[in-house]
Amino acid sequence: MARAQRLLPSGCSFHITLRCNSRQFLIAKTLRRDVLLAVLKKAKQKFAVKVYGLCLMANHLHLLLKPEDPKDLPRLMHWFAWYSAMALNRLSGRCGHFWEARYFSTPIHPKDHRRMLNTLRYIHANPKAAGVRKGFYDPYSNYGHYIRLQSDDISEWSPALCPLACSSWKGPRCLIWGVIPRDTSAESACAVPKGSNNT
Repeated sequence: MARAQRLLPSGCSFHITLRCNSRQFLIAKTLRRDVLLAVLKKAKQKFAVKVYGLCLMANHLHLLLKPEDPKDLPRLMHWFAWYSAMALNRLSGRCGHFWEARYFSTPIHPKDHRRMLNTLRYIHANPKAAGVRKGFYDPYSNYGHYIRLQSDDISEWSPALCPLACSSWKGPRCLIWGVIPRDTSAESACAVPKGSNNT
């Protein structure tokens, strides 16, 4: 039976889950996670993609990506899985499949701010839910990028947070995080679009 074709709607972000083969704990070690972050940086240079969310767990990873062209997502993920598997197998002296056969992807419409925020919350809550951390902060998640205003050189601030930031902090955070141009007023640029789920 043929595989179901992926939904790749234009303008959408995608929540990606990629699991280690047989759900083994193959990326529990920090060196392996560092390799994954390096491969993700390389993928950003190779493909036109924005990384809004990321969390590396011991046997799987979560990404929230927005490719410039959604049709590039399968190529991007194929390259990421291939390159990271090659590097990690070489590092650990193993051979064979590193990742499960397919990654899971769920499209998120650009105006569905609530779903985007819930997805980010889910991604960042993974270490706490697994009992690895007491709070949300984890060195292999981009939660600190949002909360502590720390750049990780990989991820970008999700535009879904802009209306929330403007209402909570009166706009300056939107300028700090570079979500809107500096010559535009924060309040007008961060206004929630008509018809969005945040009205």
